[in-house]
Amino acid sequence: QAIEWLLEAPDGVILEAVGGSYSGFARISAYTGLQTVLGWPGHESQWRGGAQEMGSRETDVRNIYQSSSWEETLFLLKEYEIRYIYVGSYERNAYRVDDNKLDQKLETVFENDSVKIYEFTPVLFLGEQ
Repeated sequence: QAIEWLLEAPDGVILEAVGGSYSGFARISAYTGLQTVLGWPGHESQWRGGAQEMGSRETDVRNIYQSSSWEETLFLLKEYEIRYIYVGSYERNAYRVDDNKLDQKLETVFENDSVKIYEFTPVLFLGEQ
């Protein structure tokens, strides 16, 4: 249901859990064609000639999900131009998702029994750091 919703939604970068190659990680970007911050780090390293280009992306993804600091989260959402934040079983298993922060600051645009998708609209946070 979530993937079907995303296929009909306006395009945008999606945030999802980062994990191992040949696993279910990066499933949302793979099924929707939406860009993600980082999919399979091993593949990125292999095909881009090393880990340098990935920089802090894996840590940044974790921080968006886990950090209790809205300022840090806001900075990273803007930095990677993220539109959708996907929270499903992989994200909950990989991170301590700060639901309170996401619920308070972002709009829920899709929700079912196992998935919640938030939308980040930068224009709503123009004056915030």
